[in-house]
Amino acid sequence: MSHTRLHLEFAPNARTRSPAAWLFLFAALLLLAVLAVQVGHRLYSNAQQRQATSELDLRERPEPPKTQASVRGDPKEASRLQWARQTSRHLMAPWADLFAALESAPSSVALLVVEPSADTRSVSLTAEAANATEMLNYLQALQSDARFANVVLLSHAVEVQTPGSPLRFQLRASWGETP
Repeated sequence: MSHTRLHLEFAPNARTRSPAAWLFLFAALLLLAVLAVQVGHRLYSNAQQRQATSELDLRERPEPPKTQASVRGDPKEASRLQWARQTSRHLMAPWADLFAALESAPSSVALLVVEPSADTRSVSLTAEAANATEMLNYLQALQSDARFANVVLLSHAVEVQTPGSPLRFQLRASWGETP
């Protein structure tokens, strides 16, 4: 039994697509994709602008008194509002000025940890000095800097297991008016 292939042509007079037609179709699809990306980008930027405008409106508008019913009514909205306020406080903090003040204090003190907090408008530092005199000079330099207020030494200890036995200390300073 031999198998012969049967070729059926239902539209013998149909035109085949030329390479130019395929190129035109590809160009049209590419143009459609570019336009879709541009529209998506504009929609995204409009949404970002609306969000920024609404945050500015929230900052300028006096806050209505909070009641248990309003917070209980929509916890998602309360969470978003709290996040927006916290983000705003972090963005409005004078970070560059504060870090410049820490770096400009003349000293041979090594800063190990810098923990700023925009919520409390304070910064906690952990540092090491070769001796108590250097630690006190650094503390005095920060206290005399007008960008800081309430510079307080929290703790200090000699690190006997570290080569050179440096003096590790922690201090806290605040800036601006405390909330």
